[in-house]
Amino acid sequence: MSHMEIILGVIFVFFLFYIALLGRENKQLTKEQSEWEAIPTLEEYLRKYPSCKTNFGIRCNYCNSNRFRAWGRSSKHDPQRVMICFHCNNAAYKLES
Repeated sequence: MSHMEIILGVIFVFFLFYIALLGRENKQLTKEQSEWEAIPTLEEYLRKYPSCKTNFGIRCNYCNSNRFRAWGRSSKHDPQRVMICFHCNNAAYKLES
């Protein structure tokens, strides 16, 4: 085997490895996107649980708490927020501002 064949073989193996890693990363991104899309917007949440809108704000449909924390989708600076109940950790709704 010549040096050129060895070099081409190594490059080919690295290329296959790189393609495999890209496929895994894309599956993870697709899963995260699906999870994000499954969380209702505030409008959808209130349409599904109209009794969760009170004179004091929004309440959790699982535990009736009216305290939520706003978590960024991918970081604390992300404008896309998930409103999570302080009491039961239910991901109630999302804000896409």
